[in-house]
Amino acid sequence: ATTILVGYSNPRTKDYGTVRFSNGLTGPSLKIRGTGGTDIDRADITIGYAGAGSAYNYGSGLLDLTTGVTSSMLDARVGTLTLGNLVSNNGGSGAAGTFLMGSGTLDVTSMLVGRSSASSCGTGVFTLSDAGGTVKAWTMTFGEQTAGTVTGTFNLNSGEVRARAIQSGAGTATRTFNWNNGFIGTYDIATDLTIGSGITFALSAAGTHTFDIDPGRLCTMNSALSGTAGTLRKIGAGT
Repeated sequence: ATTILVGYSNPRTKDYGTVRFSNGLTGPSLKIRGTGGTDIDRADITIGYAGAGSAYNYGSGLLDLTTGVTSSMLDARVGTLTLGNLVSNNGGSGAAGTFLMGSGTLDVTSMLVGRSSASSCGTGVFTLSDAGGTVKAWTMTFGEQTAGTVTGTFNLNSGEVRARAIQSGAGTATRTFNWNNGFIGTYDIATDLTIGSGITFALSAAGTHTFDIDPGRLCTMNSALSGTAGTLRKIGAGT
């Protein structure tokens, strides 16, 4: 598919969409590609969208690959992933998008977590919960706001995030990276990692929080780390 929409609200509608595996499965898998179906074909995904047209709009989407199953596996090549995109110009609207991921790989060019260009609220939440899970993002943007309120949250409970840029979007928003456990690292051996300002990186008391920087690569951290307990370490030969 070229475009995947979950919880997409048209004018004067409320749309609640959920994609999940059947309960009780062991080892279910989901593969996502663009229309061509090859590894170079990427699909765009929007989870939770409210478009212009009515104060009755509300778009709530959930892509849940973890609840009620054991050892789920994702293999996804995505162009743009947007969680919670509010574009309606009416005060009664809202958009909320949630992605719950277990094992496997989400390879995404651009991830936007929370967006609003209207007078209500756009909310995006991504949770990675399995040690076998990897989110590989060229650009990860938290909270893009031109009107209304925006909340963008990433929960790293386990697994790894590899990126070129983790950054704040335009405008004022609540931007939180809950680093409960797991790895944050460079995108690949040829690419540095830059973490921009304006994002709250909250470290849990019990977790091990690891920067993994490839040889010859540089990680630049412009957001403060909060939390005084747990373990913080760096591996890899980079700086």
